[in-house]
Amino acid sequence: MSARTTLQPVGEILRDVQPAVQLVAFWVAVVLPLPLIAIVIGGLEGERTLLFVGLLVLNLVALVLGHGHRNPDV
Repeated sequence: MSARTTLQPVGEILRDVQPAVQLVAFWVAVVLPLPLIAIVIGGLEGERTLLFVGLLVLNLVALVLGHGHRNPDV
């Protein structure tokens, strides 16, 4: 079995799950700012600062991954 034969199904799997990943990432990027606002209003003290930064990074990743949702040009 060659490496090309092994990698071909992986490419097909990635192509099949891409729309689902984009869908989930898009909606995570839409909804995630709500708890971020609540954390800022509650104050960024102690562990809340780390939580805020972690959620902010997650939001940025979701924005990048979900960017092509329902956009045929991407």
